[in-house]
Amino acid sequence: MKNNHYLLDRNPVNELPNPVADFIQGQGLLSSINGLRVSFCGLVSYQGENYFFFPRQSDIKKIKLDPNHYTALLMQVLFKFAQYSKTQVTSPEDGADETGFEKLEMFKYLINDFQQHGIFKNEELLLRKNSGKTDWKRTINRSVSFPDSSGRPVYLDVYGKQRTSTNSEITRIHAGILKQVYKNYGFIFTGKNRVPYSLKQYGETSLSTDAQISVLKNEIRNHFADRQTLLLKTLIEYLEAYKGNEQKNQIIGVTRFHIAWEHMLSKCLDNVIDINSRLPKPVFIKPDGIAISAKKSGMRTDIVIENKTANKLTILDAKYYEATSIENAPGWADLVKQFFYEKAISIMPEFTGYKFENALIFPGQHKAFKEIHMQNQKTRDYLDTDFPIIKCIYLDPIDVLESYKNSGKLEVNYL
Repeated sequence: MKNNHYLLDRNPVNELPNPVADFIQGQGLLSSINGLRVSFCGLVSYQGENYFFFPRQSDIKKIKLDPNHYTALLMQVLFKFAQYSKTQVTSPEDGADETGFEKLEMFKYLINDFQQHGIFKNEELLLRKNSGKTDWKRTINRSVSFPDSSGRPVYLDVYGKQRTSTNSEITRIHAGILKQVYKNYGFIFTGKNRVPYSLKQYGETSLSTDAQISVLKNEIRNHFADRQTLLLKTLIEYLEAYKGNEQKNQIIGVTRFHIAWEHMLSKCLDNVIDINSRLPKPVFIKPDGIAISAKKSGMRTDIVIENKTANKLTILDAKYYEATSIENAPGWADLVKQFFYEKAISIMPEFTGYKFENALIFPGQHKAFKEIHMQNQKTRDYLDTDFPIIKCIYLDPIDVLESYKNSGKLEVNYL
């Protein structure tokens, strides 16, 4: 693991080694706010070094105690989120930007195929004397028969077909690609960062990348089975993807993790209900009285939790902020939304008699703030009747990743 580095999303770019900082800037993995911080969760492989970016406020010391586990966790969770995102129809501003996961799917296929079917070998159908399944036509043509007591022919030698497999150049190409996949990405799927011993017996191909691709394309013509054809096509896809990229520089991850943060929390918290379709929307009235509903403008809560036993609704906003000081805490626009969410939900007939609570959820292990009040600047009194209290909840990002990966539920004492 000496080539691995463990960093955080929103890490200042100038704290990274110059070459990888330039690479990340060239790939556009920067915060849109000021362009001085990384905006990325996942893996950046650059010149043989792996840079893992965990969600902000993750405990790097904890990660370094068991790096195999936590790097696998990070990539498995991001892979799961990317697969979920593929099924969603979102506008560009509403979705996270996932990159590199199509290659991760390719790596997963190659590992699964090897685990199920083993290494690719050429098969030959050979004719053997007194071995294999008897081929009577060839036996009659090649062997001398002797009559038995009833006059029926008896063949002392029979010829049979026997299928044998042999190592070939394609075997070495397949093994070489698998070694690379296991070495660089095997930990994501197996939890281990090592190449299976069985792959080491096949040696290495001496062919150039272009020559390997030509050999594989020629071999496809000899096969009709789905498994063999798909495997050969995937090996070609792998080689073409890395042609001219000897360092195998790679980016696999999510650039706008705040979208993933909201989604993961909504899946990990219990008793979440969806009421966005019932929230009021603004309507614009023309001079002739025609009303036009706003298409984009409108309320959209992140998470609403209903406690039917206590007749309570908790309106949660997933905030992917550092929230360790006033300078990096939510601004006025964030607070206004919470006040209006509560007002809009409280007038819904189905929630008559309910108690309503507001909360913001931040990533972090330590609670920097307990709650937010509006205050009269003259009397210094809290205006809790007119502006409801907004609670502050901090959840360890690693706990959220673990829960999301296992489709579990997080225990939040306040909720």
